[in-house]
Amino acid sequence: MKKVLIILIATLISFNANAQYALWHAGLLGGPSSTWLLNSNVSNIPSEMNYKSTIAGCFGASISRNFSEKIAIRLELIYSMHNQSYDGTFSSVDVPYGFGNGASYTDEMKLNYLDIPILFHLGKPNSPFLEVGPQFGFLMSAKQDHTYTPASGSAIT
Repeated sequence: MKKVLIILIATLISFNANAQYALWHAGLLGGPSSTWLLNSNVSNIPSEMNYKSTIAGCFGASISRNFSEKIAIRLELIYSMHNQSYDGTFSSVDVPYGFGNGASYTDEMKLNYLDIPILFHLGKPNSPFLEVGPQFGFLMSAKQDHTYTPASGSAIT
């Protein structure tokens, strides 16, 4: 009985040691993000356009192949959402453009991507590490909603 117990304990210890440096590792990932889609055509517009803070997120899965304790290659599939909102009110300076004094608008852009990063991972477990590699992004959908509200009327979409 004593020999069986010693063999069982030795086996459990060896499995535990191997689990720390498994050849393959898979996992899920995700989280929220603040997205800012900046472009000079929008940023150069005078004060009647305001960027609004927008929250989006991402989720996906990853798989890693460990070559040693410090070196691995990692493949991820991530579905990510990038949103940006704008709003503003036109002043009397904009009347020549046909907008009128006090008219307002909101604009929302929603972009959905499938991102595929292929990363070379360098670092010890449970310590700082470095990941370097390309990321391929595929635009899955794009949508823009614009609402214009005249100073004395109802919203026009």
